[in-house]
Amino acid sequence: MELYSTAFIGFVIISVIVHDVIGKKLPDRQWIVRLAASAVFYIMIAGYRAVFLAISILSVWYGGILLGKIDDNSSKTDAKWKKKAVTAILIIFNLGILVVTKYMFPIIAHPILLPLGISYYSLMAVSYLVDVYGKKYVGERNIAKLALYMTWFPQMLQGPINRYDSVSQTLFTDHQINHETIKQNAMLFFFGAFKKYAIANVMIGTVGEIFGGDISVKPGGFLFLGAILYAICQYADFSGGIDMMFAVSRLFGVEMDINFKQPYFARSLAEFWRRWHITLGAFMKDYVFFPFAVNKKVMKLYKKIGKRYGDHTARSVIGGVGNIIVFFLVGLWHGPQLHFVLWGLYNGLIIAVSDMFAPAFSSIRSALHIKESSILWDRFRIIRTFIIVCFAGYFDYIEEVRNTFIAFKNTVLHFGASLSRLWILDLFNSNILSIQKVTVFILACVTVFTVDVLLERKRDPAASFGRLPEIIRWLLAYALIILFLMSFTVDGNNTGFMYAAF
Repeated sequence: MELYSTAFIGFVIISVIVHDVIGKKLPDRQWIVRLAASAVFYIMIAGYRAVFLAISILSVWYGGILLGKIDDNSSKTDAKWKKKAVTAILIIFNLGILVVTKYMFPIIAHPILLPLGISYYSLMAVSYLVDVYGKKYVGERNIAKLALYMTWFPQMLQGPINRYDSVSQTLFTDHQINHETIKQNAMLFFFGAFKKYAIANVMIGTVGEIFGGDISVKPGGFLFLGAILYAICQYADFSGGIDMMFAVSRLFGVEMDINFKQPYFARSLAEFWRRWHITLGAFMKDYVFFPFAVNKKVMKLYKKIGKRYGDHTARSVIGGVGNIIVFFLVGLWHGPQLHFVLWGLYNGLIIAVSDMFAPAFSSIRSALHIKESSILWDRFRIIRTFIIVCFAGYFDYIEEVRNTFIAFKNTVLHFGASLSRLWILDLFNSNILSIQKVTVFILACVTVFTVDVLLERKRDPAASFGRLPEIIRWLLAYALIILFLMSFTVDGNNTGFMYAAF
């Protein structure tokens, strides 16, 4: 079910109407409509695979109740080890389902068994269990409410990886829709679809052509163009889908956890990961990095290194190892293939090395009399980080690891600017690229870039648009609609969302 399809939009409209009617007649019962809509949606999309989600819901709900009972009925000493055992068993059980369906069945059987959204709801299950274990909140006794948290349909296709304590503040409360809510979220939904279909779908086929065939004969400049286009398409695809799902969720009054914050304005790779797929990064920080860093043996090692080599070295070593572990898992979360694992390690190693040599970099900058507050230095850092992210795309997109390293080699040693232009012209001669396609892509990118600049400057794009003269607003609105419709006429790839298969 495509997110722009008549079926999906009709499903949302009917669900919102029923939701609003129930809210007016039966206060405090709207959440049941949300649960019913989520159940219908999941069964329609996943079919029999819904049984995996049902098993996870039952195990997590029972685990939360059991952890509360252990606290009430056991001594402090007994409660501690019992709770650890229960939490560990349930985490292993839920992650075990993920491992079997996502990593084992595609190898020994068929990936058709992969349950929809399992990579998202499995991590939500882990965060819930760990938080209940840590007494961040009490386990939910109403299994229907926990089921709603696990199955809320806007989060199923793309994420985010919501936390129970934050999303529950609006997930179970009443909400009355109004004209302003509809208008704002219709605009957000359209803008998300605009990103996906006028940018990602228009150009992702070209990315495939650039990286297809024999990479060894292609110049580095041509390949790096593919990496740049892939970075843009990936952002437009993923953040566009998130925008669409946020809009749908807000029609029901439910605020989900933020997942993007203008990542291509990041000044370092570490900052990039605080802006990109924020909920995954936050999960890894809270449930992998911190438990590793505060482990007694690790803390002992930290003190030993600090005493001998200084606090910065100790922090960099422990933090670097922690980041490498985190990004190894992030790569594995994306898939069991080697290129994903190497992609994760690439990110982790660069962040670790950058932190280790930060004082040296600072000394070089001072020696060159470069001011930290300099606008040129700031822009340089943004461009540098974007290039690093683009290089990561070689690992991410190219499945054959040998070809990945060939792409790196050609980019560094055989950039071939003039030769690359000939390869680009060949894309036009082969009808892979066209003036119309490039025009749609560039104008759409300029639009999204403008919105991101406004957001980066803490300005509301909708409010800024509303302050324009009426004739300008209408002209821009029609131009965007025409551009969006044109994206369906060019020879693009009408593919599903990149992260929908997770």
